[in-house]
Amino acid sequence: MARYVRKVWERVPDSLTLRRECLPYRAFLPDPLAGWHPVFGEDVMRRADWAVRHLARANHQFAGSASARLFLWGESLGSSRIEQLDSDLRKVARARAVQLRRGIHHYGRAARVITNLDATRRAVAFLESSGYIGLEDLLEAHVMLFRGGGSGDASGRIRTDQNWIGHHDGPYRARFVPPPPEHVASLMDDLVAYCNGHYQSPIIQAALAHGQFEVIHPFADGNGRIGRALVHAVLARRGLTDRFAPPISLYLSARKEDYIEALQGFAIECEADDPARSRAAEALVEVFSDAAINSCETVVHYHRLLRSIQARWQSQVADRTRSKTVRSLLDVIAANPVMTVDRACELAGASERRTRGALAFLEASGVLRARKAPKAHGLLLWEADEVFDLLALCERNIARPHLIPTEADALRGPGVS
Repeated sequence: MARYVRKVWERVPDSLTLRRECLPYRAFLPDPLAGWHPVFGEDVMRRADWAVRHLARANHQFAGSASARLFLWGESLGSSRIEQLDSDLRKVARARAVQLRRGIHHYGRAARVITNLDATRRAVAFLESSGYIGLEDLLEAHVMLFRGGGSGDASGRIRTDQNWIGHHDGPYRARFVPPPPEHVASLMDDLVAYCNGHYQSPIIQAALAHGQFEVIHPFADGNGRIGRALVHAVLARRGLTDRFAPPISLYLSARKEDYIEALQGFAIECEADDPARSRAAEALVEVFSDAAINSCETVVHYHRLLRSIQARWQSQVADRTRSKTVRSLLDVIAANPVMTVDRACELAGASERRTRGALAFLEASGVLRARKAPKAHGLLLWEADEVFDLLALCERNIARPHLIPTEADALRGPGVS
């Protein structure tokens, strides 16, 4: 039975409180997931099935495309925003370009989004070798999340202390207290077993695995971001996001209140087979089904608009050059909207002299714009403003499908809004 267990928190004396206090609190102990067969309504099952269809179609359509690369960045950005780590895709792309060139990691929030990107990519890559999601994979993703510092000695380790959510002073005043540390190992073993099953719809499995992970809160920090990376690992294992990870977290960040409410409702005190437990899980499944459907629809629309922009670029330069380097760069700009000269040389397979000439030509044609990279001592970056304009439109409207931009927006050129 899922229940709250009574515990006592010893408050260490400080300058204002000279005596040691023993304060009671309640920690939530969930039921295992493995072997649970929730019963959902027809509407929820229909929506989950629709989400799976959208995911499968997008995974097939966008494997290896510019959309796949950019919206993996969007997924990491959305996941970070839920944790109050706000940035934008242009800053993230700039930080990544500078890191690739000079190994500089002091780009603040953008750099932290990149570590989240690497952790998400690692979570999706779990399936490349074994097709099995193991606890060690989650620990490795956690290490990547805090690469460069930020979690002390807790990186890549299951917590051994009590944690809590909602108050800095202690669990006795917290909004939610996860299971006591002595229960975490067995609960994680159960979660891993559940994640490697096949007996439920993939989107249901991903939603419930995420909810259980957040209830367990197995790490001292970074639980939200690793928990959302776990969603993609589960979906990838089921063959739905192994080649393309839709920006589900961008939707969740736009509907954060609904998402948090569904997570909080998942921690329900009841018998394992109580219908109330299934009803609590329904809300979480609905949120993730809607997130998958809407993010896939947005990406499909974005991809169509991006192709319109690429076609216009080709027409802008078609009558003015026969340069192979220019044509090569046009093919990769959408997936690499910020480039250094070195990166452009690598992508085009050309010498530095030819690449610089091609970049200058594309800048004169209005395809790229040169800017000095901040905090990088004069390093020059070439940026595709139209790609970021389109991404910004899609990002703003990802939770409002009726406001998705039209093809006319893409054809207007730079500065669309």
